Amino acid sequence: MAPEALATETPLVNQPDGHPDSNASDSTTQSPTFRFTDLPLIVKRGGIRGKTLRESYTESFRVHFPDFKPRGDIDILVFGGSLDVYDGPEDGIYAWVDKEFAQHAGRWGGGELALRAISRSLDRVVEVTGTKPKRGDACPNVFVCPIPNCAYSVRLFPGAFVMQQYCLDFVNSETGEPVNSPFEFELWAVHAPSRMGLIVPKKIVSQEEAYGIRPEDIKPGFESFVLRDGMTCLLKRPGHRDVRFVVPIRVE
Repeated sequence: MAPEALATETPLVNQPDGHPDSNASDSTTQSPTFRFTDLPLIVKRGGIRGKTLRESYTESFRVHFPDFKPRGDIDILVFGGSLDVYDGPEDGIYAWVDKEFAQHAGRWGGGELALRAISRSLDRVVEVTGTKPKRGDACPNVFVCPIPNCAYSVRLFPGAFVMQQYCLDFVNSETGEPVNSPFEFELWAVHAPSRMGLIVPKKIVSQEEAYGIRPEDIKPGFESFVLRDGMTCLLKRPGHRDVRFVVPIRVE
C-alpha cells in the first residue's frame, strides 16, 4: 500500500501512557502494556460484503498474476483457492492446475457433471475472510496502528461479518506494504465476549500456519491472522512492553 493510500484508512495515534519503553521490571516505574488508544469500540458494518466466489478468487489472483488468463472455471477454482501455496512462475500455472485438479477430480464427478458442479460452487455468494485491502482502496473499518519503537504497524481489516471475523497483518509503516512476521513476537487472545464460546487465553497463529503451511513457505505479504469482533489481544515482543488492543465490534 503506497503512503498516499494510508489517507483512505484510519491512522491511529499511540499514547504511551506517559511511561518510557524499557526493560525494567519495576511496575512502579512503567506501564506493563502499551495500548492502541484510538481504536473504536463499535463501528458500523462496512468493508466486506457478499460477492461470488468467482469474483473473490479472480480479484485475488489478478493482484499477484495480472497477466494470467483462466481457461475456464477449473482454473479459477483450483488456482484462486491455492494462491497461498503456489510458488511457481506465471507461465507454469496451467500445468500446476492440471496436476492439482487431476489429484482431486473425483470429488467433482466427471465430464459435464463436474463442470456444472464447479460453476455452481463459484457462483455462490460468500464472505471471504483474509482478502487484504488493495492499494488505494477506500475501505471502511481498516485501522493502521503504529507499533512503538518499530518500523512496522499492525493493520486490522474486516473479515466475514456473519462469522464476526476481523483480520490482522503487519505493514511497513512508511510504505503501507504488507509483510510477513517482521520481528519475533507472540499474538495472544486474552479475552473474548462470552457469546462466542471461545477458550481464552489462547495463542493465535496465522491462517497459513493453521492450514499447515510453514512460516518460511508463506508467500511474502500473504500472512494474516484471524481475530474476532470484541476480542482483546496482546502482542508480546521480547524486550518491549506488551501491546494490548480490543478488536472493534461491527453492527448493522
